Order: sequence, then C-alpha cells, then structure tokens
Amino acid sequence: MDKAICRTEERLEYFSGNDEIRQLYEAREFAKYELNGMRRASREQGMEEGLKEGIKEGVKAANLASARRMLDRNLDIPMIAEITGLTEEEIGSLKNGSQEG
Repeated sequence: MDKAICRTEERLEYFSGNDEIRQLYEAREFAKYELNGMRRASREQGMEEGLKEGIKEGVKAANLASARRMLDRNLDIPMIAEITGLTEEEIGSLKNGSQEG
C-alpha cells in the first residue's frame, strides 16, 4: 500500500481515538480557515482601494491634460478651474510649466 495512504490511516486512527487531540486539530484547522478568509478579504479590500486610487489619479491626469490644452487656446484660468475642477494654483503651475501630469 502507498506510504501516504498508510500515514493517513494511522493519523485517522490516532485522531478518532482521542477526542482532545481531535478537538485541537479541528480548532487549528478552523483557525487556518479563518486566517485565510481574513487574508482574502484584506487582499480584496486592498485591490478595491488601489483601483479607486488609480481611477482618481487617472481623472486628475486627464483634467491636467485638458487644462493644458485649454491654456494653449488662451482660455482664462478661472474658467478652466470651473470646467476641470482643478484649483487655480494647479492651473497656474501648468501655465508656468512647473507641474507634470
């Protein structure tokens, strides 16, 4: 018979004959299951937060690019700020060429 099967049968006999050890084993397995669930939930939360942050950064970059084009067409800064949602200071930085997006 396969060695792995023999070891498994021996463990089964050991655990089934000793309630205290079986309960400890089950508690350990449950703890591992819970830990894996918490890790999975944390990973999913991190991915969701990362996606939201990435979208926010992408919108900001798009607004900066739009503001640059509007400046090139000589639109006034307050109007650009109203359209893009950027601050006048951010737009002024673009006009001075000091902000990269």
